Amino acid sequence: MHKRILNWYIFSDQQNWWLCCDRFTVADIGLTILLDRLNRLGLEQHFWEAGKKPHISQYYHRVQQRDSYKKTIPSAMSLVKIFIQTRAPLIVGAAVAMAAVVGGIFYYRKTK
Repeated sequence: MHKRILNWYIFSDQQNWWLCCDRFTVADIGLTILLDRLNRLGLEQHFWEAGKKPHISQYYHRVQQRDSYKKTIPSAMSLVKIFIQTRAPLIVGAAVAMAAVVGGIFYYRKTK
């Protein structure tokens, strides 16, 4: 069944339609999750980019322009920010340890 829907969408020229109708539905959310995961894994070139399935590429770009997508899906920078916030003590500890090691090496070389 999913191949029939995908084939219909691939050959469809309707710019304002989503998967089922002119409104964004749960079906679109399911496909968006799949496309987003494939994109984050770097597999978009294999599946739909580079002219392979231009309608899927256009669909995914339209999804990415939606405010709901922008509010829901974290960007790479927000993921880095979350990582730093949750790992702050580890990062600070590693930075202090590295500074101590580098400082110790410089001190050792000066006194030698």
